[in-house]
Amino acid sequence: MDTVPPTLTLKGTSATSIEAGAVYSELGAVAYDVVDGNLSNQIKRSGAVNASVPGIYEISYIVTDAAGNESESLTRTITVI
Repeated sequence: MDTVPPTLTLKGTSATSIEAGAVYSELGAVAYDVVDGNLSNQIKRSGAVNASVPGIYEISYIVTDAAGNESESLTRTITVI
């Protein structure tokens, strides 16, 4: 029985900043499970960045394997200045 959750790793840093009006390109994350293998295409991402409006934005990531084991949730913080 598979009871081990998949691992989830952010691409790039967990915090970054951009100037208002600049283009923000999300780097995403990668996920791997010891039974199911690469789960990167199944990562659920929530949140959005409005690069035109100064503020602090968060993008959250999580993934679940075929056995229902859920990874730890990761968050990237983007500051628009």
